[in-house]
Amino acid sequence: MLCTSTILENIKIDESIEYKKLCRLLKISKKADKQKLDIALIALEKLKIISKNDKNEFKNIQDDFHITAKIRCSSKGYCFAVREDSTEDIYVKENLLNYAWNGDKVLVRVIKEGVRRRSPEGVVDCILDHANKILLAKVKLIGDQLYAIPIDDRILAKIKLPLSDKRYLYDPNVKNIVKICIDMFPIGQQEGFGHVINELNLETNEIMDDEFVLSKNNIDQNIKNKINKTLEPDNSKRIDLTNKNSFMFKSWNYKSSPPLPIFQIETLNNGDNKLWIHTNSIAERIDFNDKNLLECFKSNFETYATSEKWINFLDEKLTEKSEFKIGQDNQAISICMTISQEAEVIDWSFYLTKVKCVSIIENKHLDALLTRKSKTRITSRILKPIKDYIDELDKIIELSEKLRQKQILNGKLEIPRENNHIPIIDELLTHKPADYTNDYLEPLSKNDIQTYISPLLFEADASWYEHAKNHKIALAAYHSQNINLINVNEIIKQAQVLDENLELE
Repeated sequence: MLCTSTILENIKIDESIEYKKLCRLLKISKKADKQKLDIALIALEKLKIISKNDKNEFKNIQDDFHITAKIRCSSKGYCFAVREDSTEDIYVKENLLNYAWNGDKVLVRVIKEGVRRRSPEGVVDCILDHANKILLAKVKLIGDQLYAIPIDDRILAKIKLPLSDKRYLYDPNVKNIVKICIDMFPIGQQEGFGHVINELNLETNEIMDDEFVLSKNNIDQNIKNKINKTLEPDNSKRIDLTNKNSFMFKSWNYKSSPPLPIFQIETLNNGDNKLWIHTNSIAERIDFNDKNLLECFKSNFETYATSEKWINFLDEKLTEKSEFKIGQDNQAISICMTISQEAEVIDWSFYLTKVKCVSIIENKHLDALLTRKSKTRITSRILKPIKDYIDELDKIIELSEKLRQKQILNGKLEIPRENNHIPIIDELLTHKPADYTNDYLEPLSKNDIQTYISPLLFEADASWYEHAKNHKIALAAYHSQNINLINVNEIIKQAQVLDENLELE
């Protein structure tokens, strides 16, 4: 289903594009699809979002009237357009939404400026992208027509269904929620139309819980990856490190969990440490000339855990070929960092390598290493299988602790998460190494060995950032926003009315 944002992405501001070329870029060849495109282009032209000249060429207009935003609705019916630039939200009355639903990306126009503490008011002129292609709903008969009523009361619409879906009428005894695929979104006087693709009988049916949660969050776990061809890595210039011990630190238990790096350490004569971090050889195996690659990653950009398994955005064949197999030679992409006794990274370099992972170190090993009384005698039953690697593991753990102390002294913040008392969600709450979506760190924990990976990867990622920036290599990175002093003052004011002692450095 072609969305407006895709059309606008292919119509530039600085140059015109001919209609036939636009069709090629959008991969539109059928007459029916061209008719739909024509309707969209006429509407965008009338809204003065694009312009058309005598040569049937289109150009994106520098529009000062429309604001790109996301619709956020409450269960009470209040709707706001949240601007991309994080400035003041725009209040949108229900009759001015023009069928925009919660989560939709839209172009909104301000029709009444905000005064005093009231928000500005606006109208949705164009829906750029629909967030909900699949809905969870109850099937109900209204008059002689069959409709799907979304169970999410933030979606202010009902979807017409074919009468053949009458067998899915909602029965409160079995709570048969259905998944609806939207065939046509409502527009103008036209009602939205869809069909049932699956029925979820939720009453005493735990098997359906995962599918219910995924569907409610608009996640389709049945999307097929399109990486049709994988390449074999070049072995001619790889450094052979298979005679060195490498270790994987792992808390995840599911077999399909995301790939983790492996670590190798050696102490130099002057007391500095040389830390190797080996990551899976995934990028080498992807054919970046594949035309379908971008579409694959656009629809599969995240790996997530369900109650029983991980859904990986990478192709199964690709992950299987690139995984680190214990006791075998594996290809890797590696960074070697020289770290001083003061925990400063003084040098780094990148290599293609061949490595061998000798052992997976788990939480039980970490606990035994941290709590053992003697550093020389190994009496623990848990540590005996890895007794030959104790010295190297101690060095990696000690280095991780030193690096974390340095990161905190440099201004990073640690916030512990609450203890989990529900075993079934352990996998979901296990620490995700190198996750920078939050601008704070999770403390090192003997109950989760993956927390000990993060200080190491933090330094590796910082080194890669500097390396890429210095050599003008394209990359994506997280940047911390500057502290908003107004918000800090608000925190102080709020703290004064609490019966607690709070300190800010």
